[in-house]
Amino acid sequence: MSEYISIKEFATRAGVTTQAIYQRIDKDLQSYFKIVGNKKCLNISALEMFSLKQDDKQPQDNLQTVDNSLVSTLQETLKVLTAQLEVKDIQISELNERLKEAQELNRNNQFLLGSEQIRTNPALLTGIDPPAQDENPPIKKKRFWNLFKK
Repeated sequence: MSEYISIKEFATRAGVTTQAIYQRIDKDLQSYFKIVGNKKCLNISALEMFSLKQDDKQPQDNLQTVDNSLVSTLQETLKVLTAQLEVKDIQISELNERLKEAQELNRNNQFLLGSEQIRTNPALLTGIDPPAQDENPPIKKKRFWNLFKK
């Protein structure tokens, strides 16, 4: 049986990429390679070399199960982290509410303090600065000539 098929069809039947086939043409597929009508083709009997590699696919199946378990573990971890994030969001929103309340209380205290100062110091109400009260009143200087006057 000497049926030849294209590289692309061969790669599809073998379950590999065309690039992998081209790389193996130089190595172990050289005896099955032929150019038919300006098209690179491989003998269909070379597929046996790829069917023997089915045992190699078993570790890939094991990897698939490991990948699936890893994905499920990561999904569970993601669910836990999402739940923790939601709790933190709630805590942050509560903290923001407490901060707003504290700011409102501070604003009210400032208003009360200002009104108390105005009540105790009426000069602040009119906007006039109160007269400065110096601890030492100014001393009037007496001139030397004034000593002789009576």
